[in-house]
Amino acid sequence: MKFLIKLFEVVVLIFSCVSILVLSVLLYVKRLWPDADYEQIRMTMRDISLDLIIRNTVVMDYVWGFLFFAIVFPLCYFYLNTKKQLVLSVLVSIVVAWYSGFIDYCIYANTKSSLYEDEYVSFKNLEYKFPQKKRNLLLIYMESFESNFSNEKYYGKNLIPNLEKLQKEGEYSLEFRNMPGATYSIAALVASNCGIPLRFSQNRDLWSAKFFLPRANCWPEILKENGYQTEIIKAADITFTNVNLFAKQHGFQEALGVDEIRKEIGEENFKDKIGTFSGVRDRVLFDFAKKKIEAFDEDKPFMLTLFSLDTHTPNPFIEKECAKPFGDVRDAFLCAEKHVVDFVEWFKTTKYWENTTVVIVGDHLFPSKMKGQEKASKRSIYNVFLNVAKGLKIKKDKIFSTFDLGPSILESLGIELKPRAFGLGRSMFSDEKSLMEKLGASQFKIRLMQKSDVYDEFFKPNVERVEEFKQYKLGDILEGKDIISYTDSYLETLGRFYVDRLNFELLDYKGGDVEVELKFFAIVSFRSGVKILANDVLLKEAKYGVGDKQPYTYKLKISKEVIKDGKIQFKFRNLIGGNMKEHRLGISINSLEIREL
Repeated sequence: MKFLIKLFEVVVLIFSCVSILVLSVLLYVKRLWPDADYEQIRMTMRDISLDLIIRNTVVMDYVWGFLFFAIVFPLCYFYLNTKKQLVLSVLVSIVVAWYSGFIDYCIYANTKSSLYEDEYVSFKNLEYKFPQKKRNLLLIYMESFESNFSNEKYYGKNLIPNLEKLQKEGEYSLEFRNMPGATYSIAALVASNCGIPLRFSQNRDLWSAKFFLPRANCWPEILKENGYQTEIIKAADITFTNVNLFAKQHGFQEALGVDEIRKEIGEENFKDKIGTFSGVRDRVLFDFAKKKIEAFDEDKPFMLTLFSLDTHTPNPFIEKECAKPFGDVRDAFLCAEKHVVDFVEWFKTTKYWENTTVVIVGDHLFPSKMKGQEKASKRSIYNVFLNVAKGLKIKKDKIFSTFDLGPSILESLGIELKPRAFGLGRSMFSDEKSLMEKLGASQFKIRLMQKSDVYDEFFKPNVERVEEFKQYKLGDILEGKDIISYTDSYLETLGRFYVDRLNFELLDYKGGDVEVELKFFAIVSFRSGVKILANDVLLKEAKYGVGDKQPYTYKLKISKEVIKDGKIQFKFRNLIGGNMKEHRLGISINSLEIREL
């Protein structure tokens, strides 16, 4: 009995420790990004690397992040008995679920919406006609820029004086509404290019992870199919959040980021060009873009998309020559806005200006706290359409969301749309109500968060997985990169290669039983396991415990009846949780050898 009581006390202690630690991290995340919802948090956790975190945070970030834990957990441990610790831990877990948005996510993810059936405008329902002379497009996404940054009463100074002047030269609206699935950079890119939100999807194996919304249609595809030169350049890593995959599959001929810019500039000239988030400074981005514009084929229209970075939180970058009147993030916006305006003024002097529409938008609202921000009753992403096709006007009180940018950009190029819509977006140049106006902000938000069979179809690969078997000489020991040549998909993380299946065509196979010797690491060590199959026959299903010695080593016999035409396909599945639920990601293999018995 004493043992059970002691065990209960240990379990409660672990539970209280973990729950309070998770809450402390969540409070820190919400302090930095108050509007982050559950899906954004999960997607960021999936995409961000440990190296990126270390390089873009400072000691004080960790101090503030764990201060709550350092105070609350000791008080809980020393002043509460086991039962009270349990009650507190349960309450903390409920707070975590609510504050992270997990409860709302679960509610809406299990209810269905007919939003896409009723309102989604797909390629097959869209008629479009290009003008006789196709216009170029220069599309600039400014990290976290808002139109209301011009209000001196809020921020102590106009943070975007030059951008405000530029805005008055074009068409814009100040009535933006923030919607789920479009509140961070990659989601904003998807929403504005494809007219749909970016939702979190867990049900992905390593092969399907090679695709990015493969059955969705995005308007850059229209431009590419109609002879445009299409290119996207990010100041940050182009592979972060799989922007490179998105670009490759949705109309961009070339996608470049910090690594590609580094190669073109040269390592010796690159030392003073890094800004925040391990990317290049905005000044460097725009200088690089000038060279790309000059290299375009003059006989073909072009579409160039740029993503700035200097104002990315939590640690924005400010050039040395820029004034710093505030000593906080406001200085970053004062500095960064000059770079984009200087770039546009340069572009006006080029031969392309007369036949080019320039669109500048904030990719999303500023996600962190800024002094004066709490005074802003209305917040809108910065937006301006410059040099648009003749006859187009935007009402300054036009209510819009990120989804409406897509059809608006197409029409700004003089492309006639019937209907004047794309995806869930409606052209800001038309008198037709946006879905925000038609449904109301709260109803539109709910329906975006609800489950949709039409939306789920966007994630399904539009090509069949073709199994290719590579020849293997029995007795060869495969390690590291040698292994991944036997699969059509893999994931490289922290020096390890994860695979979900391997295909072998056995050379010199004589028709007998074989043995495979396998050494691998488990992805999840706490109450997890692995399932190994050969030609869909189960070879091994094993559970693991905390502290198990890794790598794991198995010698598994495969009978000759299982082997078909001298070929073996291994499939690997992770088993996670107390009920050993199958998870579709694979395992990291150290070495593998097949020999005939």
